[in-house]
Formats: sequence, structure tokens, C-alpha cells
Amino acid sequence: MRRKITGIASAIPLSNKSADRYMLGMMTALIALLLIVVSSASFFQNLTSGWQTKMDRTLTLEIPAPAYTQTLQDNLATLLDDHEAVKNYTTETKENIIRMTNPWLDLDNIPADEIDIPVIVHIQLSTNDEILKNKLSYSLSALSNKIKVSSYQNWFENSLKQTRFLKFISFLIALCLMTVLAMVISLIVRDRILIHREVIALLQTMGAEDSYVRREFYKHLMSITIFAVILSGILFVGFYGISSFFMVETTVTVKETGKSLIGNVLTTYLFTSLLILILTFTVIRITVTNALHRIF
Repeated sequence: MRRKITGIASAIPLSNKSADRYMLGMMTALIALLLIVVSSASFFQNLTSGWQTKMDRTLTLEIPAPAYTQTLQDNLATLLDDHEAVKNYTTETKENIIRMTNPWLDLDNIPADEIDIPVIVHIQLSTNDEILKNKLSYSLSALSNKIKVSSYQNWFENSLKQTRFLKFISFLIALCLMTVLAMVISLIVRDRILIHREVIALLQTMGAEDSYVRREFYKHLMSITIFAVILSGILFVGFYGISSFFMVETTVTVKETGKSLIGNVLTTYLFTSLLILILTFTVIRITVTNALHRIF
């Protein structure tokens, strides 16, 4: 007994085991890729928001070693401890600074005491209030004009440009996948019409209208599309779970924006699935209508 993908009864024998499996496989692969592309674009957007949240609440101070006297050290500690915009701060050790410069400078064989290494202080802010941040910057400048304050703004702007480029590429890829999917559906519909043209002609002789023929194609091909959407959703969730496992720090950055990763996956899946169903319905309608007018 031949097992059919869909068990929907049809006046037109549209079910074909090998052809239906081919269509199901093609649609599943294309929809899964589309889900990954759309979710990647959304993920990059959320990641950028996470970076912005971190950058807005982070300052780094660079102080030349000769200027970092005991008096400046005490005054800086007092200012950072008492300032309402400061949540906490840490001073980078010389050893860590040397380690961070190793890709560019080989300082391993030079004692840390013999290197004029600037003092690096990382400040985590408790607020994004620009007025309080400016007051802190002015207070730091008042302590010493040697204190250089970095806010990573240039780095963030460059990252934002790269993210926009990736989103644009993702949009182009998604558009290409949608076009290929529409072409596959259209070719399969026209192929089925040509194969069953005699049955369709007989139905038209018996009084069947174009809407009836379209309905037969809707029932068969939309059911295959729903199966493909379900299977691609399973593949998508598996891919997302594996990628999240290997990108723990990145997903933590996204979570810090307050956005749920599960909500992002669900929203992407529902939005893309609805888009696919609308696309399939539209392509079937247009293709069947045009084919019937040309052939019959």
C-alpha cells in the first residue's frame, strides 16, 4: 500500500509519493534556511542593543603612570566611591595590560616595573543619564587633565554600521530564498496541471469552475506546506539551541537588553510561517489561474 503524505481526498489525483516528498524536502530546507536568516537579522539587532546598553553604562579611564600619584589615586577613589552615577569600578593590573598587548607587543621578557604602563580603570555606571555622566566627566577632568575618558562610542558606531550591512545582506538572502520557494511552488503547480489536464478538462466539461480547481490545489499543496513549516520549525529550534550553546557570552549580552530569546525564536517562527503560508496561497492562486486560461 502506497503511503501518501496527505490523506485529503481530491477530485484531481494530485497526490504523488515521490513528487510530494521532493516538494516537502525542498520546502522544508528553504523554510529552515529562511528562518535562520530572519532570526540572524533579529539576533544581530538585539545584540547591537545589548552592546549599546553595555557601552552606555561603561567608561574607561587611562592615566599615564607618572601622573598617577598617591594623591591622585586617593582623590580618584574618593570621587568614584561617592559619585551617584558610579556603580562599581576596577583597576586593571599591569600584568593583565601586558597580556592584552601581547598580540601587538612582545613584553613578556620585560619586567612590569621597568615598563611605563598607563593605569587603566574600568567604571560601570548605574545610570544612562547624560547629565550625571557629564558631571562625572567634568569631575574627573577637575582631578587631573591627564585623565583620558573613553566611552567606546567610535567602536560602537563602527559595529552599528557592520550590523546594518549584515541585516541588509540577510534581507537579500531572505528575498532570494522567498523567490526560489515561489518558483518551486509555481513549477510544481504547472507540472501537476499538465499531468492532470485531461481530468481537469473533464471536470470543466461537467461544469467545474476555476475556483473549484484552485480549491483542489489549495487543499493538497497547502497541507504539504503546513507539514514543511512544522518540520522546518523543528530544524530551526535545533539549530538555535546548538548555536546558543556555543555562543554563551553573546546570548548573555542579548538577554541583558531584557528581550527573551525564546520569545525571539517564537516570534520569528510565527512571522515567517505566516509569510510562507500567504506566499504559497498567492502563488497557487496566480499559477493555477494563469495556467487554466492558457491551456484550456
